[in-house]
Amino acid sequence: MARAPGDSSPESSGPTRFGRYTLLARLGSGGMADAMLAMLHGDLGFQKLVVIKRMHASLGGDEHFVRMFVDEARLAARLNHPNVVSTTEVGEVDGQYFIAMEYLEGLSLDRVVRSFLQKGEGVPLGFLTRVLCDALEGLHYAHELADFDGRPLAVVHRDVTPSNLFVTYDGLAKVLDFGIAKAATHDEATRTGMLKGKLSYMSPEQFYPDPVDRRSDLWSMGVLIWEMVTGRRLFKGPNDAATFQNIMHMPVPAMASFRDEVPEELDAIVARALSRERGDRFESAEAMRATLESVLIGPLGNTTRAEVAALMRSRFGDIVEQNRKTIRAYATPNAAQPSAPLGLGADGALRPGGGATIPPSAVDIDPRALAAIDPRPPSPRAGVTLDTQDEGAATEVSARPDFTPEPVPAVIPGIRVTGLQPVLAPLPQPYPPQPAPSYPPPAAPAVTPAEGDGFDPVPAEVLAVQRAAKARARRRQRLEAAVGWLLLLVVVGGLGGFLWTQRAWIRAGADALVHGTPPDPRTVGQFRLRIFSEPSGARVFEGGNEIGRTPLEMYVHRSQVAQQPRVFTLSYPGHATTRAIAGNTQAAASVLRVTLPVSNPRAPAAGAPRVVAPRRR
Repeated sequence: MARAPGDSSPESSGPTRFGRYTLLARLGSGGMADAMLAMLHGDLGFQKLVVIKRMHASLGGDEHFVRMFVDEARLAARLNHPNVVSTTEVGEVDGQYFIAMEYLEGLSLDRVVRSFLQKGEGVPLGFLTRVLCDALEGLHYAHELADFDGRPLAVVHRDVTPSNLFVTYDGLAKVLDFGIAKAATHDEATRTGMLKGKLSYMSPEQFYPDPVDRRSDLWSMGVLIWEMVTGRRLFKGPNDAATFQNIMHMPVPAMASFRDEVPEELDAIVARALSRERGDRFESAEAMRATLESVLIGPLGNTTRAEVAALMRSRFGDIVEQNRKTIRAYATPNAAQPSAPLGLGADGALRPGGGATIPPSAVDIDPRALAAIDPRPPSPRAGVTLDTQDEGAATEVSARPDFTPEPVPAVIPGIRVTGLQPVLAPLPQPYPPQPAPSYPPPAAPAVTPAEGDGFDPVPAEVLAVQRAAKARARRRQRLEAAVGWLLLLVVVGGLGGFLWTQRAWIRAGADALVHGTPPDPRTVGQFRLRIFSEPSGARVFEGGNEIGRTPLEMYVHRSQVAQQPRVFTLSYPGHATTRAIAGNTQAAASVLRVTLPVSNPRAPAAGAPRVVAPRRR
C-alpha cells in the first residue's frame, strides 16, 4: 500500500542520503511518487541542486506503476527544449526508481496568478500572454518529437494545467510533468475504463474510447487561458458529474464579460481552442502560439521575456532570497539543522514545517462514477471563495467572516491517485454568483451497454459520433484493401512477364523432369572466352555497345550460343574494323585471336612513337 501523501517518515525529518544525492526538502507528494529537492554531490566538491521525483517503495512490486514510471522516464529523457523541464538522470537506488530533473527558481503559473488575485488585481495580460506563448512553443516541441529513426512519437501531454506551467525568475516559461503523457512508444496503456488527467481541464474526447491527439492539449490550454485571465473556474462544478456535464454542454462565456480590457482577438483564440469539434480547433500548438503572438504584438503591447523577468523579480524577489538562505542552511555541512523538515508553502517559499500535502497531478477516474449525472444544472455558490486544492476534495475558505465551511471527505469514491504534481498551488477562485447555465434535457439512451462497458446510458449524440468514426474507419479499410490488391497485381504481373521471357528454358527443364530426358549437353554449363587482338588494346563492341578492350576475358553460358553464335566487333585507330565470332564449344575455355589489318600502311600505328628525321643544314 502506498504511503499517503501527508505521512511523515524518517526520510523527511532532515537531509538524508539517496545515492549520489542528499534529499533536502519535500516539494510535493502524490499517490505514485514524491518530489524532493536534492543536492547532487560530484567529484572535487561539485554540488548542484536538482529535483528528484522518487517512486514510492511500496509500488516497486506493482508492474503497472513501474511501467508507467519507466514510460515517463523514457519520454522525459528525450525532451530537450528551453521551454520544457529537462531531465538529468534516470535510475534506481535501493529498489526505488527516480527521475532527476533540473531545479528551477521561480513559481508555477497558478501561484503567480493567485498572488495578483489575492491583492484584488488581475494578472497583466501582456505578461500572461508572453508566458503562454513560450509554453505553447515547448508544448509544440513535445508534440513534434520523433524517434531516432524519424518516426513521430505522437506525444500528448494530457495534463496541461496552471500548476504544470512554470515561470522562472529569468522570464522563461517551462512545461512540467509529462507523467501521464501518451506517446507511441509507451509500453503501458491506460487501464480499461479509466481516464487520466485533471477532470476540469480534460477535453470532451478524453471521455470516449477514441484515441486523443495533440488537439486535446490545446483544449486544456484554452481552459487554462480563460481561467488565468478571469481568475475564475470555467468547467469545475460542485462534483465530478456536474463538471463532466459542463465540459460537454456548457456555453463558454466571453472573457471580456469579466475583464473589460480583454481584446476580442484573445476571446476568439480561446473560443477556437474550446471548440467541442476537434477539427475546428487549431491544428497545432505552433499555430495557436503564432495567433496568440499576433495578439501580444498588437493589442497587448508586445511584452518581452526581460519584462517578464523584471516583474517576477520585483514581485517575488523576497521569496527567492528566503529560499536560497534556507537551502544554504540545510546544505552546509555541520550546520545546525532545524528540527522540522523543509516543505514548500502555498506562496512557494521553503520553510521548516511549511510543507502541505500537495494533491496529485493526475487521477484515474472510473467513468461509471460519472454515470449518475443530475440533469439539473449545479446551483451557483454564494460568496467569493478560495479553493485550497485544485482538484478532488477541496475545503473552501469563504471571504465572508460569518461563513463556516462544511467538511469535505478526503477521498472521493471512484478516484485513484496515479501521478504526481511536483509544484502545485490551487487556482484562487471558483465561479462567482451568476445565472445558472441551461442545459438541454438528457437524451434517452439509444443503447444500454453491459455493466463495465463505459458510460451507462450512452447519449444518442455520442452514438452518432461513434458511428461516424466507425464509418470513416470502414472507408479507410476499404481504401487500404484496394491499394493492397493493386500492389499484388503489379507484383504478379511483373513475375508473369519474367516467366514468359524464360518460357523456352522452363519448358525444356519441365520436359527433362517429366520425361527423364537428359538435357542437351550443348546448353549445359559455361565456358571461359578470351579475346586477343593484334595490336592489343582494341575496343570490343557487341550489339553496338562497348564491352571492353583487349585482352578481354568473360564467361559465356553455352545456352547463349547454342543456337546462334555471339558476334564481336573490334576497332583500333588506323586499323580496319574486324568482326570476330564466338560459337559454342564443349571445352572449358575458348580463345579468339584477331589481327586487325592496317587501313593506311603509311600511317603510323596509334600509340607508336613518331620518328622525325633530322634537318640537313
